[in-house]
Amino acid sequence: MVGGRCYVTSQVGRLYGSAGIPDLLCFAEVRGEWRVFFVEVKVGRDKLSDAQRAFREECLRARVPYVVGRVGDVADFMGLTQGEVRC
Repeated sequence: MVGGRCYVTSQVGRLYGSAGIPDLLCFAEVRGEWRVFFVEVKVGRDKLSDAQRAFREECLRARVPYVVGRVGDVADFMGLTQGEVRC
């Protein structure tokens, strides 16, 4: 069973906020175990900004999972097939 919720953390054209914060904060139940992680959605050859790289490093130091990519990358991280992940 897969369940959970993702929250959008960024808005296009937003005047306030912190640079580098990932697009999604996710809480997900995967095979009976709850996980929390950040997702930075990227399209094509889009790369992390300096602020995004800095945030990712903070996550790694704190042992907070941080995924960069698309739905398939999130599925891989969670050990699921892409079809099991709904966005």
